[in-house]
Order: sequence, then C-alpha cells, then structure tokens
Amino acid sequence: MDFENEPILPDIQINFEPIMENLITTVEEVYGILNNLSAWKANGPDDIGNQVLKFCAIPLAEPIAHLINMSFKSGIFPQSWKTSNVVPIHKKGSKDDISNYRPISLLSNISKILERIVFTRLYTYCEQNNLLSSKNSGFKKKDNTVNQLLQIINKIHLGLDDGKEICLLFMDVTKAFDRVWHKGLIFKLKKIGIGGAFLNLLISYLSNRKQRVVLENKWSSFLEVMAGVPQGSILGPLLFLIFLNDIEDKISSDISLFADDTSLLKTFSFSHEAELTLNGDLSTLHEWSEKWMVKFNPAKTKYIVFSNKKKKSELNIYLDEKKIEKVASYKHLGVIFSEDFKWTNHIDSVVKKAKMKIGTLFRTKDTIFRRDKMKLYTQMSRPALEYGSVIYDNCSVLDSMKLESVQKYAARVCTGAMKQTNYKLLCQELNWQTLDSRRKIAKGLLTFKILNSLTPDYLKMNFMINTSQSLCLRKNAVFCLPKCRLTSYAKSFFPSQIKFWNNLRPETRDANSLQIFKKGIEIIFYENTESNSDH
Repeated sequence: MDFENEPILPDIQINFEPIMENLITTVEEVYGILNNLSAWKANGPDDIGNQVLKFCAIPLAEPIAHLINMSFKSGIFPQSWKTSNVVPIHKKGSKDDISNYRPISLLSNISKILERIVFTRLYTYCEQNNLLSSKNSGFKKKDNTVNQLLQIINKIHLGLDDGKEICLLFMDVTKAFDRVWHKGLIFKLKKIGIGGAFLNLLISYLSNRKQRVVLENKWSSFLEVMAGVPQGSILGPLLFLIFLNDIEDKISSDISLFADDTSLLKTFSFSHEAELTLNGDLSTLHEWSEKWMVKFNPAKTKYIVFSNKKKKSELNIYLDEKKIEKVASYKHLGVIFSEDFKWTNHIDSVVKKAKMKIGTLFRTKDTIFRRDKMKLYTQMSRPALEYGSVIYDNCSVLDSMKLESVQKYAARVCTGAMKQTNYKLLCQELNWQTLDSRRKIAKGLLTFKILNSLTPDYLKMNFMINTSQSLCLRKNAVFCLPKCRLTSYAKSFFPSQIKFWNNLRPETRDANSLQIFKKGIEIIFYENTESNSDH
C-alpha cells in the first residue's frame, strides 16, 4: 500500500449518544473462556498450547484476568502478544502462484483470551446500537452464507416471475483483510463512539504487529505489518466489518456482502436502466475504494443475466474504465449460479467431488470398520454434498437422482452390498434418511428458525406478505401464499415453505424448541415416505 499518498480523512461526526470508553473483566469470565478452549488449536510463537491453559484454568484465571484488566486500564495491548506465525493455506489454482494462498495467522493463545473479551464487548455494543449493516452477513451471530444466498435467490425468482431480467454482478476485492487501512479503521471506530482507553487498546492492538512465515518447520525472520487485520484472530473479522460498514452508502442496486465477497443485484425491464444504475454504483464503489485504500479487481469482477427471454440482455458495465465480462456461470459463496437459473452445474460439481472422496474410502474399505466408514461419510462427505441444500431443493428430478446416487454409492461402500441392492433397504440398514427427506427436514428447520427470530430479520420479512397481492388458500392459513406465475418460483424456498407451514398441525408449529419441532416434522416426513412406498 502507498502510505505516502494516504487520503485525507474527513471530520468525525458522531450521530448518537453512546460512547464506549472503558472495559473490565472478572476472574469468572476468564475462567469460563479458559475452560471452553479447544484443546487442539495450533500454538502461536510463544508455543503455549490450549491444552495447558485449559488444564490449568483454575490457577491461571486470576493472574490472566489481572493482566487483561491492566491492559484495559492502560490501553496497551502487550507487545509479546502481537507477533504471529503465518501459515499459507492453498485456496485454488496453481500451487506455484503465491496469490493462490490465504495467509492464516497463528497467534498467542493467551492473547486470544483478551481478544475474546474485547470482541464480546465490541460486538454487543454494535448490536445494541444497530451499528452493523444488515447487508453484510459475514462473521455475525444468527447469519451465514446460506441465509444471504436465500435472500439473493428469492429476489431473482421475484424478478423472473414479474417478467423482468436480473443482473447479478460479483465483485472481487484484492487481498481485503490485508489491505485494511489502520488510520481509516481508527477513524471509523471513533465515528461509532469508541473512545478513551478502549480506543487506545484497539490502536495498540493494530500497531507494531510483526509476523513471520512458517512452513515445514522452517521460518522466516519477523517483519512489521503495516496494514490489515490478522486472519485467524478473533477480533480481526469484527474490525473488518466495521471498516467495510459504510460501503453500501449511496448504492442504488441491491448490495450484499459476506465479509469481502460483494454482489450487486439489479432487476430491470430495459438494459439502459440497468446500465445506468450499475455504472453509477460501480463509480460510487470505486470512489469509496480510493477514499479508504481498498482495491477492487475489474478483471475478476463478472456478471450474469437471468432472464426468461430467448435473447438475454448484454450490458455495458464498467469498473475503473474497464468493461466487466459477462459469464454463463459463476461460483459465489460456495454455490454455482448459472444463467438458466437451474442447479445442474452446481449439483454436477458437488457430486463429482463427493464421489472422489467416497472413491478414496472405497479403496480402503477392507481396512476400516463399518461404523468408521459411516462416520467418515456422514461427517465429511455428506455435509459438503448438502451445503446449501435448502436452496436447490427445487432442482429437477434428474439432479435429485444424481445426489441420491452418491449416497447409494456410500451406502454400498459402508455395507459391502452389490450394485443392484435396493437403495431404500440400504438406508434402512444404515438408519439413514434419503437426501431428499433430509432437504425437506432442513427446510422445515430453517423455516422454524426464521419465524422464531433465530435468523436475521431480513429473512422473516419474506413471510410478511401484503394480503392485497396474495392468495390465502384457507381461512386458518398462518401466512398468505404469494401469487406465483412460474412453477420455478412456486417450488422455491419461501412459497413452498409458506405452504408447508400452513399445513402443519398447530401443536407442531407452536413447538417451544427447535429439537421438539424437528421430532414433529420427522414423524410427518416418515409417515409420508411410508405412505408413498405403500402405493
């Protein structure tokens, strides 16, 4: 980063009363953190492991609490806790290209106790004062990638059902975590009311940090870190959210972020209106990036147009005077979007990867017990296979059969059964549900969580439908079903789950815990499966 040409910061304006200045912790709080440490986390440069900290939680809680309170009072983050070992983790692409690695910082485990306390206080403060944008789903309680994907996909369905086209533009931020400008971040912390010793502590946390690369028991010399927040830290992601928090200001299209993954969505009838809005937004984002020393990569920024028209619109969109490329498919937050708005490409991709993993298991099948093979499949292969399953449950019958074929393959590996063995019998023997049933149950559980405020409010709003524009199927319906012109929209998550919820017995809907609700709907799906098999 060019620190000689740093932008000039504007005057600070705090628009609300709360000012967060001082912190304090207790022995009980520190003991609780020590007692819940994961014993298998890697050590930092001081080589003090979590096993020692956890085992010695009782005698260590008081001195560590004293050290932390001294740090809070003085506003100084201990220098010995500001060094880190950086381990490069390969993301994708050529292993010879250094840009294809993500640097993960291994920090002092004791320093993370202080970070945990600071994180809790800062996150609670931001939450209570509604300071964090709902447009960014990254690193937040009750939110995740699937929630945001559901919201984006629902907006696409709504646009297509209305006979319009939708442009979804994906932006790439170059080394986002490493490019956080410290002066800009401190400015934004002051702006949200952080001051006094607490602000000094955060300034101290960011300054004079040093790191070295560790690889295969060899390490480089320590170098000073001039920008960025440490990846692998507890506090870093929250500071990153605060730094990016105002990125949505003055943006006209629908902007969504998950950490640094940014997307813009524009529903349109005429291409020139989409170009006008998106080019205006990209210009605004470019100005924002120049102001805060962030860099968007035009070469990696792409867009897709979803449309039911025979000829989809071609848009002239520019970022930093470079034309953005239109693509037929793009992987965003782990899900492959295709311009036909079907899930075949995504399902083909996950099926291929899952079969490769199970193939490895097959080659060692004679040396592993059945229970261990089942565990490897259910804990490693199946979660990857089912990521985002609530999103693609409206896939074609053929795509659904492809997914089931993977589980049948896994079942044969686990049991040693022949190829012709009935899939239903294999599932019964292993006590497995079909993937289709698991998707239905997962959708039901997510619906319960949405309606019971266990997810962000932006999802719950999709159940609050204007009755003047909807069709109530019966008098005692809890929610009114939206008018769906297209079958694809009717089968998508929100319309299908409104129908599902309305058909539930009141005692099932009114379950007072997720576990009780799960038992209730599992019985329903079991009864339906048995009924269908009888016919």
